[in-house]
Amino acid sequence: MSFWIFKSNFTRIAEYTTKYYLELINRYQERFRDDTSVLATAGVMDTQNYIFNSRPKFEIGLIITIARDSITGVESHTPSVKYMFHQYKMAGGRNSLIDVISGEDDAQLNNMPESTKSLFYFVVGLEMLIFQVDSRISTVSIQEACYYKRKTIEKAIVNTINRYRVGKGLVAKATTRFMESPRFLSVRQELGITG
Repeated sequence: MSFWIFKSNFTRIAEYTTKYYLELINRYQERFRDDTSVLATAGVMDTQNYIFNSRPKFEIGLIITIARDSITGVESHTPSVKYMFHQYKMAGGRNSLIDVISGEDDAQLNNMPESTKSLFYFVVGLEMLIFQVDSRISTVSIQEACYYKRKTIEKAIVNTINRYRVGKGLVAKATTRFMESPRFLSVRQELGITG
């Protein structure tokens, strides 16, 4: 299977979703009812071209489900990312942060912030959704690609967390516009945002 199709998109989606997430938790955290709401909002902001088109490609509720599954690990209509990755690992996959997250190394897991693990799972779930909408590749092939690109996704998230300057640039402006504009009030309410 050829994974080169997704190479730049794996990183781009991880970076932008993480930037939106950082803007939201650092500038607007008090307006969110819970972590699911923050993750879902970051996902909606990164996928707005899929949601706010005249012909939406998916609904906000699906992103909320991915966010909830990323935090709770509950399997809904599709297997959770954590479960899927565990299955690939058992089939002979390579070690990564996923092995730590899935419980292979409890000492490292205990030192890792829950929010970072949840963000990682959310980004992978969001990427799978986007790739399913944008391509004719099978769901299994997309899951496999995400599994083998997990280190790329992990690295993009960690680098963004370490380097991104909150409140600066286009992502900060887009976040302010989304959080303050009356145009997005109903969307913010659906996501559980107050104010």
